[in-house]
Amino acid sequence: MSTDLGRLHQQRGELAKAEPHYLRALALNPNHVLAHNNLGLLYHHQGRDAEARRLLETARRLDPQCRPARANLELRGREPAPTPGSEPRPAEPPASVPADLLVRLSEDALVRAPANLAIRCKYAELCVARRLPRAAPQVRVLLELAPEDPTGRRLQVELSTAGAPRP
Repeated sequence: MSTDLGRLHQQRGELAKAEPHYLRALALNPNHVLAHNNLGLLYHHQGRDAEARRLLETARRLDPQCRPARANLELRGREPAPTPGSEPRPAEPPASVPADLLVRLSEDALVRAPANLAIRCKYAELCVARRLPRAAPQVRVLLELAPEDPTGRRLQVELSTAGAPRP
């Protein structure tokens, strides 16, 4: 329950409110893999990279098959921590990151920076490529934010020729 509340606050960009929930989950269960992973991700976004890496490595050590921990460690190793006040930049993900995780990471980035055009473009591209039901609304928003951007027009054409979305 604590990790769910922490993740909810983290998705809303309320990092200070998320941290106590993850710490409580770890106090109750020091081997809680997702609490280590999510707190590590939160610390990374706060610029606390040494603590973030330690928590992400612990999550991976506790469960070597934990995809989010593996992906976050790979991404954190390649992406510099954002400076306070800056918008997160989309990182080029390693090829081993599953598409569903990429969609979730993009959604998380959009929560933190909804007007960031680069993140919105990546998210719309993922939605169109995976033929997700939310692809059409994302392309519409992209076209409204940047009507002159060629990515939105290209995605609109792809969307019209892609067929029905996947459930």
